[in-house]
Amino acid sequence: MSITLQEFIDTHTLKPREGLRVVTRHSETVVLRSDNEWLFYSSNAPTVCVEHLAILPADSEPEQFDDMLRWVPGKQQHQLHIKPVLPHLPVVVKPTRGIAIPGNSRAQFYTAIPMSLQLFINPAMPHSEPEPVYEMATEPLQQTWFGLNTREGEVCFASADYLRLSPELLDVAAHHVLMELRVVNKESRTLRIDKLNIPVMYLPIYQLSNQQYWSPTVTIINERHSDALKLNYARTIGRKADNPKLVGEARLKSDSRTFFRALEAIIG
Repeated sequence: MSITLQEFIDTHTLKPREGLRVVTRHSETVVLRSDNEWLFYSSNAPTVCVEHLAILPADSEPEQFDDMLRWVPGKQQHQLHIKPVLPHLPVVVKPTRGIAIPGNSRAQFYTAIPMSLQLFINPAMPHSEPEPVYEMATEPLQQTWFGLNTREGEVCFASADYLRLSPELLDVAAHHVLMELRVVNKESRTLRIDKLNIPVMYLPIYQLSNQQYWSPTVTIINERHSDALKLNYARTIGRKADNPKLVGEARLKSDSRTFFRALEAIIG
């Protein structure tokens, strides 16, 4: 019997020789508990054809695998914790066509970014930062370069989806995290956008009652008479939702929710 993603993102108590199998269109990961260790198998050749993502019980190691990790904690540990997280690199998102935002105007966009899943064995020790034992991507993202030239810029992930004017226009799967982006142009000149570079590492993940996942709203402000952009991360999601549940912490913590970046570091 398959398990939903919402059921998977939880704490699982496993007996020896019990496990879980996570299958995507591009990979397969098997997690097994043994008597005194945990076994993680990964393969780039899924044995099951799925539309997006399937989570199944497992009771034995796969016949074929590309990589394996043995986690030997030194004592019996029986709990597996699954937490979602956004990618570890900024994500570059493009509109279907270039966008022009007139001076003293604002625009609102939406995009969807595939989450990664971090696996933790047993709770962390008190007063210690939890460290994932294993991490898997639900969907592969291609690396790209974002910058003025080959010397000024950074390595990022390229989103497979586009910027949309409405979330209803997104091609959303269960493992996607939806994001609202607001662009405010306070300059009198038109602001042209061919792509946006979003530092998603600072964003947590919330689950809504409709089972969708959202990140907090990101606002990008083009200030007047300034070469820098102001990025602001909201405290919670911008959509009206009853009691959004925090299910994944941001990869990078910051005391401030406002950042300043050069315009060419965010807008291409």
